Amino acid sequence: MDSSQLAANGHDPIDDAHDSAASTRLTTALSLNSQLKSQLSTAQIALLTHRRARELAKEREEGDEDPRERERRLWERIQALRAEVDGQVGRKAVKDRVVEGLDNALLVSTHLRDTSLSAESSARQAALTALLNQRDNLSLELLRLRSDINKLALERLKLRKKLISLNRQNAAHTTTLLSSQTLPSSLLASLPPPLRAYYTKLQQDTSILTTRLSILRNVFQLLVHESGVPLALPSTFTDVAELLRPPRAGEDEEEEEEEELTPGKLVRLMLLAGDGSMDEADVPPPLRLHEGEGEAGWREKLPEDVRRELEQWERERERGGGGGKRRKVE
Repeated sequence: MDSSQLAANGHDPIDDAHDSAASTRLTTALSLNSQLKSQLSTAQIALLTHRRARELAKEREEGDEDPRERERRLWERIQALRAEVDGQVGRKAVKDRVVEGLDNALLVSTHLRDTSLSAESSARQAALTALLNQRDNLSLELLRLRSDINKLALERLKLRKKLISLNRQNAAHTTTLLSSQTLPSSLLASLPPPLRAYYTKLQQDTSILTTRLSILRNVFQLLVHESGVPLALPSTFTDVAELLRPPRAGEDEEEEEEEELTPGKLVRLMLLAGDGSMDEADVPPPLRLHEGEGEAGWREKLPEDVRRELEQWERERERGGGGGKRRKVE
Protein backbone atom coordinates (compact mmCIF):
# COMPACT_ATOMS: atom_id res chain seq x y z
CA MET A 1 0.00 0.00 0.00
CA ASP A 2 1.51 3.35 -1.05
CA SER A 3 1.35 6.65 0.82
CA SER A 4 -1.73 7.89 -1.09
CA GLN A 5 -3.78 4.83 -0.10
CA LEU A 6 -2.56 5.14 3.49
CA ALA A 7 -3.67 8.78 3.63
CA ALA A 8 -7.03 7.90 2.10
CA ASN A 9 -7.76 5.07 4.52
CA GLY A 10 -6.46 6.93 7.58
CA HIS A 11 -4.86 3.92 9.35
CA ASP A 12 -1.79 1.69 9.24
CA PRO A 13 -1.90 -1.99 8.07
CA ILE A 14 0.10 -2.97 11.15
CA ASP A 15 -2.63 -1.56 13.41
CA ASP A 16 -5.30 -3.45 11.42
CA ALA A 17 -3.43 -6.74 11.87
CA HIS A 18 -3.03 -6.09 15.58
CA ASP A 19 -6.76 -5.29 16.00
CA SER A 20 -7.75 -8.39 14.01
CA ALA A 21 -5.54 -10.62 16.19
CA ALA A 22 -6.98 -9.09 19.36
CA SER A 23 -10.54 -9.63 18.07
CA THR A 24 -9.74 -13.28 17.28
CA ARG A 25 -8.28 -13.86 20.73
CA LEU A 26 -11.33 -12.25 22.36
CA THR A 27 -13.72 -14.44 20.35
CA THR A 28 -11.74 -17.57 21.28
CA ALA A 29 -11.77 -16.59 24.97
CA LEU A 30 -15.55 -16.04 24.90
CA SER A 31 -16.14 -19.44 23.28
CA LEU A 32 -13.87 -21.16 25.81
CA ASN A 33 -15.69 -19.41 28.65
CA SER A 34 -19.04 -20.62 27.31
CA GLN A 35 -17.75 -24.21 27.11
CA LEU A 36 -16.40 -24.07 30.67
CA LYS A 37 -19.73 -22.77 31.96
CA SER A 38 -21.57 -25.59 30.16
CA GLN A 39 -19.22 -28.19 31.67
CA LEU A 40 -19.69 -26.66 35.12
CA SER A 41 -23.50 -26.88 34.82
CA THR A 42 -23.28 -30.53 33.72
CA ALA A 43 -20.98 -31.38 36.64
CA GLN A 44 -23.32 -29.66 39.11
CA ILE A 45 -26.32 -31.62 37.79
CA ALA A 46 -24.37 -34.91 38.02
CA LEU A 47 -23.29 -34.09 41.58
CA LEU A 48 -26.85 -33.33 42.67
CA THR A 49 -28.11 -36.53 41.02
CA HIS A 50 -25.43 -38.61 42.76
CA ARG A 51 -26.25 -37.06 46.15
CA ARG A 52 -29.94 -37.71 45.72
CA ALA A 53 -29.28 -41.32 44.68
CA ARG A 54 -27.23 -41.86 47.84
CA GLU A 55 -30.03 -40.36 49.96
CA LEU A 56 -32.60 -42.65 48.33
CA ALA A 57 -30.40 -45.72 48.88
CA LYS A 58 -29.98 -44.78 52.50
CA GLU A 59 -33.75 -44.35 52.88
CA ARG A 60 -34.36 -47.80 51.37
CA GLU A 61 -31.91 -49.40 53.77
CA GLU A 62 -33.30 -47.69 56.88
CA GLY A 63 -37.00 -47.26 56.11
CA ASP A 64 -39.79 -49.80 56.40
CA GLU A 65 -42.64 -47.79 54.88
CA ASP A 66 -45.19 -48.92 52.33
CA PRO A 67 -43.69 -49.58 48.87
CA ARG A 68 -46.60 -47.81 47.17
CA GLU A 69 -46.07 -44.66 49.24
CA ARG A 70 -42.36 -44.78 48.48
CA GLU A 71 -43.12 -45.24 44.79
CA ARG A 72 -45.44 -42.25 44.83
CA ARG A 73 -42.82 -40.05 46.51
CA LEU A 74 -40.15 -41.25 44.10
CA TRP A 75 -42.39 -40.44 41.15
CA GLU A 76 -43.03 -36.92 42.46
CA ARG A 77 -39.31 -36.47 42.99
CA ILE A 78 -38.61 -37.68 39.45
CA GLN A 79 -41.12 -35.18 38.06
CA ALA A 80 -39.51 -32.38 40.07
CA LEU A 81 -36.04 -33.37 38.85
CA ARG A 82 -37.25 -33.49 35.26
CA ALA A 83 -38.72 -30.00 35.60
CA GLU A 84 -35.46 -28.78 37.10
CA VAL A 85 -33.46 -30.39 34.29
CA ASP A 86 -35.73 -28.78 31.70
CA GLY A 87 -35.21 -25.43 33.38
CA GLN A 88 -31.46 -25.88 33.40
CA VAL A 89 -31.50 -26.86 29.73
CA GLY A 90 -33.62 -23.81 28.88
CA ARG A 91 -31.33 -21.49 30.81
CA LYS A 92 -28.30 -23.07 29.13
CA ALA A 93 -29.88 -22.49 25.73
CA VAL A 94 -30.57 -18.87 26.62
CA LYS A 95 -26.97 -18.44 27.78
CA ASP A 96 -25.71 -19.93 24.54
CA ARG A 97 -27.88 -17.57 22.52
CA VAL A 98 -26.69 -14.60 24.56
CA VAL A 99 -23.04 -15.55 24.06
CA GLU A 100 -23.67 -16.05 20.37
CA GLY A 101 -25.38 -12.65 20.16
CA LEU A 102 -22.45 -10.97 21.93
CA ASP A 103 -20.02 -12.62 19.55
CA ASN A 104 -22.02 -11.49 16.55
CA ALA A 105 -22.29 -7.96 17.94
CA LEU A 106 -18.53 -7.87 18.44
CA LEU A 107 -17.91 -9.08 14.91
CA VAL A 108 -20.38 -6.56 13.46
CA SER A 109 -18.89 -3.66 15.44
CA THR A 110 -15.37 -4.66 14.37
CA HIS A 111 -16.46 -4.87 10.74
CA LEU A 112 -18.22 -1.50 10.92
CA ARG A 113 -15.18 0.10 12.51
CA ASP A 114 -12.89 -1.25 9.84
CA THR A 115 -15.33 -0.20 7.14
CA SER A 116 -15.70 3.32 8.56
CA LEU A 117 -11.93 3.73 8.76
CA SER A 118 -11.45 2.61 5.18
CA ALA A 119 -14.40 4.58 3.76
CA GLU A 120 -13.83 8.00 2.26
CA SER A 121 -15.58 11.01 3.78
CA SER A 122 -18.48 12.36 1.75
CA ALA A 123 -20.53 15.55 1.80
CA ARG A 124 -23.52 13.69 3.21
CA GLN A 125 -21.51 12.33 6.13
CA ALA A 126 -20.11 15.81 6.80
CA ALA A 127 -23.63 17.29 6.84
CA LEU A 128 -24.81 14.53 9.18
CA THR A 129 -21.89 15.18 11.51
CA ALA A 130 -22.66 18.92 11.49
CA LEU A 131 -26.32 18.23 12.33
CA LEU A 132 -25.33 15.96 15.21
CA ASN A 133 -22.98 18.61 16.57
CA GLN A 134 -25.72 21.23 16.26
CA ARG A 135 -28.13 18.94 18.13
CA ASP A 136 -25.62 18.53 20.96
CA ASN A 137 -25.09 22.29 21.17
CA LEU A 138 -28.85 22.91 21.26
CA SER A 139 -29.24 20.32 24.02
CA LEU A 140 -26.59 22.06 26.10
CA GLU A 141 -28.24 25.43 25.48
CA LEU A 142 -31.61 23.99 26.55
CA LEU A 143 -30.07 22.72 29.78
CA ARG A 144 -28.63 26.17 30.48
CA LEU A 145 -31.99 27.80 29.81
CA ARG A 146 -33.73 25.39 32.17
CA SER A 147 -31.19 26.20 34.87
CA ASP A 148 -31.77 29.94 34.36
CA ILE A 149 -35.55 29.43 34.52
CA ASN A 150 -35.22 27.57 37.82
CA LYS A 151 -33.05 30.36 39.24
CA LEU A 152 -35.59 32.98 38.13
CA ALA A 153 -38.42 31.00 39.71
CA LEU A 154 -36.55 30.87 43.03
CA GLU A 155 -35.82 34.60 42.85
CA ARG A 156 -39.49 35.29 42.06
CA LEU A 157 -40.56 33.25 45.08
CA LYS A 158 -38.17 35.21 47.32
CA LEU A 159 -39.49 38.53 45.97
CA ARG A 160 -43.11 37.42 46.55
CA LYS A 161 -42.31 36.49 50.15
CA LYS A 162 -40.57 39.84 50.62
CA LEU A 163 -43.61 41.67 49.17
CA ILE A 164 -45.95 39.87 51.57
CA SER A 165 -43.66 40.70 54.49
CA LEU A 166 -43.54 44.38 53.47
CA ASN A 167 -47.35 44.48 53.19
CA ARG A 168 -47.66 43.06 56.70
CA GLN A 169 -45.17 45.60 58.05
CA ASN A 170 -47.05 48.40 56.29
CA ALA A 171 -50.34 47.23 57.82
CA ALA A 172 -48.76 47.01 61.28
CA HIS A 173 -47.21 50.50 60.97
CA THR A 174 -50.49 51.94 59.71
CA THR A 175 -52.43 50.37 62.59
CA THR A 176 -49.90 51.69 65.10
CA LEU A 177 -50.03 55.15 63.57
CA LEU A 178 -53.83 55.23 63.60
CA SER A 179 -54.01 53.98 67.17
CA SER A 180 -51.57 56.67 68.30
CA GLN A 181 -53.77 59.46 66.90
CA THR A 182 -56.15 59.57 69.86
CA LEU A 183 -57.73 62.58 71.46
CA PRO A 184 -56.11 63.84 74.71
CA SER A 185 -58.07 63.02 77.83
CA SER A 186 -58.23 66.69 78.89
CA LEU A 187 -59.70 67.75 75.56
CA LEU A 188 -62.13 64.81 75.59
CA ALA A 189 -63.32 65.76 79.10
CA SER A 190 -63.97 69.35 77.99
CA LEU A 191 -66.36 68.24 75.23
CA PRO A 192 -70.14 68.26 75.78
CA PRO A 193 -71.75 64.85 76.36
CA PRO A 194 -73.35 64.58 72.87
CA LEU A 195 -70.06 65.38 71.12
CA ARG A 196 -68.21 62.99 73.43
CA ALA A 197 -70.68 60.20 72.60
CA TYR A 198 -70.41 61.02 68.91
CA TYR A 199 -66.60 60.87 69.09
CA THR A 200 -66.73 57.53 70.94
CA LYS A 201 -69.01 56.11 68.27
CA LEU A 202 -66.63 57.25 65.54
CA GLN A 203 -63.74 55.57 67.35
CA GLN A 204 -65.68 52.30 67.58
CA ASP A 205 -66.55 52.42 63.88
CA THR A 206 -62.91 53.13 63.04
CA SER A 207 -61.76 50.12 65.07
CA ILE A 208 -64.30 47.84 63.39
CA LEU A 209 -63.35 49.05 59.92
CA THR A 210 -59.64 48.67 60.74
CA THR A 211 -60.20 45.07 61.84
CA ARG A 212 -62.15 44.28 58.67
CA LEU A 213 -59.44 45.87 56.56
CA SER A 214 -56.77 43.78 58.30
CA ILE A 215 -58.78 40.58 57.66
CA LEU A 216 -59.22 41.49 53.99
CA ARG A 217 -55.50 42.18 53.66
CA ASN A 218 -54.64 38.80 55.17
CA VAL A 219 -57.06 37.03 52.82
CA PHE A 220 -55.63 38.96 49.87
CA GLN A 221 -52.07 37.99 50.83
CA LEU A 222 -53.08 34.32 51.09
CA LEU A 223 -54.68 34.51 47.64
CA VAL A 224 -51.54 36.12 46.21
CA HIS A 225 -49.38 33.38 47.73
CA GLU A 226 -51.62 30.58 46.44
CA SER A 227 -52.11 31.96 42.91
CA GLY A 228 -48.43 32.66 42.26
CA VAL A 229 -49.21 35.58 39.93
CA PRO A 230 -46.69 38.46 40.19
CA LEU A 231 -48.44 41.63 41.29
CA ALA A 232 -47.58 45.15 40.16
CA LEU A 233 -47.07 47.81 42.79
CA PRO A 234 -50.14 49.99 43.42
CA SER A 235 -50.21 53.40 41.80
CA THR A 236 -50.90 55.10 45.13
CA PHE A 237 -49.93 53.95 48.59
CA THR A 238 -49.46 55.31 52.10
CA ASP A 239 -45.89 56.37 52.72
CA VAL A 240 -45.41 55.45 56.38
CA ALA A 241 -41.80 56.62 56.35
CA GLU A 242 -42.96 60.08 55.28
CA LEU A 243 -45.49 60.15 58.11
CA LEU A 244 -42.98 59.02 60.72
CA ARG A 245 -40.02 61.15 59.61
CA PRO A 246 -38.88 63.92 61.99
CA PRO A 247 -39.81 67.50 61.02
CA ARG A 248 -37.32 69.51 59.02
CA ALA A 249 -35.82 72.76 60.15
CA GLY A 250 -38.33 75.58 60.00
CA GLU A 251 -41.38 73.30 59.93
CA ASP A 252 -41.73 72.69 63.70
CA GLU A 253 -44.02 75.63 64.44
CA GLU A 254 -46.20 75.02 61.37
CA GLU A 255 -46.62 71.32 62.16
CA GLU A 256 -47.38 72.07 65.80
CA GLU A 257 -50.08 74.52 64.74
CA GLU A 258 -51.50 72.01 62.23
CA GLU A 259 -51.45 69.06 64.63
CA GLU A 260 -53.06 70.96 67.50
CA LEU A 261 -56.61 69.63 67.90
CA THR A 262 -59.08 72.09 69.39
CA PRO A 263 -62.81 71.69 70.06
CA GLY A 264 -63.54 73.85 67.04
CA LYS A 265 -61.43 71.67 64.74
CA LEU A 266 -62.99 68.55 66.24
CA VAL A 267 -66.49 69.82 65.48
CA ARG A 268 -65.37 70.80 61.97
CA LEU A 269 -64.01 67.28 61.36
CA MET A 270 -67.21 65.70 62.63
CA LEU A 271 -69.30 67.91 60.34
CA LEU A 272 -67.08 67.05 57.39
CA ALA A 273 -67.43 63.34 58.17
CA GLY A 274 -71.22 63.56 58.28
CA ASP A 275 -73.45 60.53 58.72
CA GLY A 276 -72.13 58.74 55.61
CA SER A 277 -69.27 57.22 57.62
CA MET A 278 -71.71 55.14 59.68
CA ASP A 279 -74.73 52.95 59.07
CA GLU A 280 -78.26 54.26 59.54
CA ALA A 281 -78.57 52.32 62.79
CA ASP A 282 -75.39 53.92 64.16
CA VAL A 283 -76.43 57.56 63.67
CA PRO A 284 -76.04 59.49 66.96
CA PRO A 285 -78.93 61.51 68.34
CA PRO A 286 -79.24 65.06 66.95
CA LEU A 287 -77.42 67.80 68.82
CA ARG A 288 -80.03 69.92 70.55
CA LEU A 289 -77.86 71.97 72.80
CA HIS A 290 -78.37 75.41 74.15
CA GLU A 291 -76.06 77.65 76.02
CA GLY A 292 -77.55 76.57 79.32
CA GLU A 293 -76.87 72.86 78.75
CA GLY A 294 -73.49 71.29 79.47
CA GLU A 295 -70.72 73.77 79.96
CA ALA A 296 -72.10 77.29 79.78
CA GLY A 297 -71.16 79.29 76.74
CA TRP A 298 -69.36 76.55 74.84
CA ARG A 299 -70.97 77.67 71.59
CA GLU A 300 -69.57 81.15 72.04
CA LYS A 301 -66.04 79.74 72.14
CA LEU A 302 -66.45 78.22 68.67
CA PRO A 303 -65.42 80.19 65.57
CA GLU A 304 -68.17 81.95 63.66
CA ASP A 305 -68.00 79.72 60.56
CA VAL A 306 -67.96 76.57 62.69
CA ARG A 307 -70.99 77.81 64.66
CA ARG A 308 -72.89 78.42 61.41
CA GLU A 309 -72.01 74.95 60.15
CA LEU A 310 -73.13 73.40 63.43
CA GLU A 311 -76.46 75.23 63.38
CA GLN A 312 -77.07 74.26 59.75
CA TRP A 313 -76.23 70.65 60.56
CA GLU A 314 -78.71 70.65 63.49
CA ARG A 315 -81.47 72.07 61.29
CA GLU A 316 -80.86 69.45 58.63
CA ARG A 317 -80.85 66.72 61.27
CA GLU A 318 -84.21 67.92 62.62
CA ARG A 319 -85.71 67.90 59.13
CA GLY A 320 -84.21 64.46 58.45
CA GLY A 321 -82.73 65.75 55.21
CA GLY A 322 -79.23 65.86 53.85
CA GLY A 323 -77.40 66.10 57.15
CA GLY A 324 -75.43 62.99 56.25
CA LYS A 325 -73.98 64.51 53.09
CA ARG A 326 -70.39 65.64 53.06
CA ARG A 327 -70.00 69.43 52.86
CA LYS A 328 -67.01 71.56 52.10
CA VAL A 329 -66.03 74.12 54.71
CA GLU A 330 -64.55 77.29 53.37
